[in-house]
Amino acid sequence: MMGMHLLCNIQIKTLNQFIMPLFRITLDNRLENVKISQFRKERDLQIFVEQNMEFLFGIKFLESEYSIPNGRIDSLCIDEMCVPIVIEYKKKKDLSAIIQGLFYVDWLRNNRRTFEMIVREKSIDKMEVDWRTPPRLLIIADEFDQKEATSINQINASVELIKYSYYGDLISFDQINIPKTSSNFTITTQYQPIATSENEILSIESVLAKASSRIKGIILKLRDFVFEISDEIDEKVASTMIAYYSKGKGMIWIAPFQNKFTIHLRKGEYENKYNFIKANGWGGYPELHVGVDHYNDEIENYVKEIITQAYNN
Repeated sequence: MMGMHLLCNIQIKTLNQFIMPLFRITLDNRLENVKISQFRKERDLQIFVEQNMEFLFGIKFLESEYSIPNGRIDSLCIDEMCVPIVIEYKKKKDLSAIIQGLFYVDWLRNNRRTFEMIVREKSIDKMEVDWRTPPRLLIIADEFDQKEATSINQINASVELIKYSYYGDLISFDQINIPKTSSNFTITTQYQPIATSENEILSIESVLAKASSRIKGIILKLRDFVFEISDEIDEKVASTMIAYYSKGKGMIWIAPFQNKFTIHLRKGEYENKYNFIKANGWGGYPELHVGVDHYNDEIENYVKEIITQAYNN
């Protein structure tokens, strides 16, 4: 077929299956089915994800095939909020992958110094591991069934099932469950508390507890603005910051202090007309620093512009 083609991705979600046919729209406005492919080996899937991890999910890759007693962790990672991540890959649906992954998460909790040493060895500047937020377990496979989706609802852990669809030169990743540690974007006035593995409650109130009343008001107002940008923005609460995700990865991370706040930004280009932005801050991400003494209507509009730029980056 000559010329450019448009791609149309139609997702149909049923109780027991996730069907994701992909069609190519031809120049004469007809549809051609794009046939699904398979990775030759499970390891090929793993290598692909590890090479593109930060672009796909906004998380930093640390180690591949990391050996521990009685097992080997497929991918050991850390996210933008400094929360440890274990990733397990399966070419086909396999309920045992969740059990195996939870075993690795338990090892991680009991070997914190080892993980922190790995982070330091990878020279990830200013990333202090957040152990108050439960470590995340990602299971990546091309198929899940209802048993897997249902079983994780009974688990007091942050488990994310990510389905991939591979079409040779096209690939998509879809999270098919909402992990327990997420606050959904539809909650705009009620704050959802999150119980950690240490029985600590994480909520927007707990993150804002150390901030002055002025900083609290500013951040809550910016929070409302973030939700006005797009319905597809998700909110997650960690121990020291509030994160907003779009396009499958982190957009901004707001960290409040007594009389200032910092917004860690998705990597990209930003207008730095007030010299508030540090180009290479926490974890290598740009940072916007604003003190309460500088904050006025003009600065508020500028901060909103920067947040919009983060969404578009």
